Amino acid sequence: MFGSALCHNILFICYLPRHAVNYFGMVRVTQACLPILKSQAISRSYNNGRIINMVSMAGMFATGDFGPYVGSKFAAEGFSSGLRHEMEAFGIQVATVNPSFHTSALTNSMGPQVLERWSNLDSNLKDQYGEAFFEQSFHNKVELPRSVMWDAVNVRDRLVYCIETTAIPAQVPVGLDAKFSILLLRHLPVWLQDTIISRVVESRKVKPAVMVK
Repeated sequence: MFGSALCHNILFICYLPRHAVNYFGMVRVTQACLPILKSQAISRSYNNGRIINMVSMAGMFATGDFGPYVGSKFAAEGFSSGLRHEMEAFGIQVATVNPSFHTSALTNSMGPQVLERWSNLDSNLKDQYGEAFFEQSFHNKVELPRSVMWDAVNVRDRLVYCIETTAIPAQVPVGLDAKFSILLLRHLPVWLQDTIISRVVESRKVKPAVMVK
């Protein structure tokens, strides 16, 4: 479940659906299936059990404007990492598939979502941020992702790869930006990550209206 919003201008209750689907849904399905996989491993009836969780590039790296969504994906990534270590003794592989922006109904809805949230925003908050900030935020959330959108068939192919390959990588990034740019950024010090992002993400150059002197 997708959602683009600033962390502090969305009601707490709006966080819950994203975590219910993206995180707790994953946990519940995993707990339902895990006894079967463990039973097969213990009985030696099947020794190639694997759990492949669909997460996101957002579970590997965070920027502003997507806080509620990113939080749910980081939780899913952390759960999968912990589970991977726990299942190693049973010979059950655990991996996450981490696509960047790919064409889908989900990504196609980003523009209308952002516009709806802005139109429904409290008038005081609108005045606090101002139209210029919103326009740059819209660029970051909608226009910039559209410029690096990949074909969703790539995600399908990587999922098939995870099923067919003998040994699955712990994380399977999909999209050249996820494979190279994000993986490179993650190995840099946080202060350097922030510096690079501030140069790329244009809304960081536009201050909220109330902060403009």
